[in-house]
Amino acid sequence: MRINYFQIYLLVFLISLLPKILIIIYFPSIIEGNDQETYLRVAKNILSGCGIAGGPDNESCNPTSMGPKVPGYPIMLAFVMLLTDSSYFFLKIFNALTISFSIIYFLRTLKTLINSKFLFFTIGTILSLSPITLPWSRFILTEPISISI
Repeated sequence: MRINYFQIYLLVFLISLLPKILIIIYFPSIIEGNDQETYLRVAKNILSGCGIAGGPDNESCNPTSMGPKVPGYPIMLAFVMLLTDSSYFFLKIFNALTISFSIIYFLRTLKTLINSKFLFFTIGTILSLSPITLPWSRFILTEPISISI
């Protein structure tokens, strides 16, 4: 049986995505008291019409500082929350999908350099199960996006 590159892409994508989903389900992260809470608060502010301002519980939108952080990630979170009814689970799935698609994109780039399909699949599997890519999907942080870039 001959295996084509599309089948390798699909298999590597599944090898990358399924363990991340299992980690998201069985080892959820604690959101209170860290950067996740800040990103989610700002994303909720954007959805409530306050922009990057005080919490949606406030009667008026008071500007708050995110420090040196640019609100690009909270804007993206707000967009995903708008599509998924503010579900934290789907935000984490979005992070897992981002990493998995970036591995496929890297493999498509690598395809011109590697002639062996076995080596191609092996590199994809190593990237998919790497300790760098596996655990970060369970957090709502910028690290999964940074890893995928």
